[in-house]
Amino acid sequence: MTSSSSSAPTFTIKKNLPPAAYFHPLTLLFKDPQAEKAFNAYIAQYALLYLRYSYLAGILLWILFGILDHILIKERLHDVWLIRYGIGLPLIMISFAAAFIPRLYTRSYLFAALTMLSSGLAVVAMIAVADSPANNLYYVGIVVSLLYCAYLISSKTVFLVPISLFVLICYEITIFYINPLPMAYIINNNFFLIMAVGVAVKKSYDRERFIRLNFINESLAHATNIELHHANEALAQ
Repeated sequence: MTSSSSSAPTFTIKKNLPPAAYFHPLTLLFKDPQAEKAFNAYIAQYALLYLRYSYLAGILLWILFGILDHILIKERLHDVWLIRYGIGLPLIMISFAAAFIPRLYTRSYLFAALTMLSSGLAVVAMIAVADSPANNLYYVGIVVSLLYCAYLISSKTVFLVPISLFVLICYEITIFYINPLPMAYIINNNFFLIMAVGVAVKKSYDRERFIRLNFINESLAHATNIELHHANEALAQ
């Protein structure tokens, strides 16, 4: 049995399989590449408007956080604003613009990953150049970035995990070697940052798994309805 829509690729539906058997239990990627393409089209169809608003809100927050830079950063404000507005902001706006280009709708997960990586690394770069107290406190910006991308922009778990770990490693290198922090701040910041990464990954995994199960259940129902329709037509002849 196959399932399809006018905008999604056709993929094989097997009634004897439970919905969770269609995707990998860790990566959550569908075993059938056509099913993964159909799922991407499904997400683009139902979440596009929400995604645009999420990007727009994220851009506004990213801009407004410049006020905090002005309050906390004394000597390197120009460098921090260059990172925030000259590098981070344009990359986030690329993802926002992609949400308005039809041929990129089904690639929204890639731009979500780009947003998560660029915003997280931008905050790490700010920490690397900022003076006290900003370099001690800006780990919160990484937490906000990761959680925002995990919950509102809905980056796929298969990208969320390696990007989170990469940003975390870059942060550790920064606070130990590039712009060292007092040990008390290192312990405190790592405790909350690692905990936030764990929560973001777990909640993102649960959310994505639920959406994928819902997609399979809808596809099964759609395929069954098509079968019943064809059977009724055959009986009517």
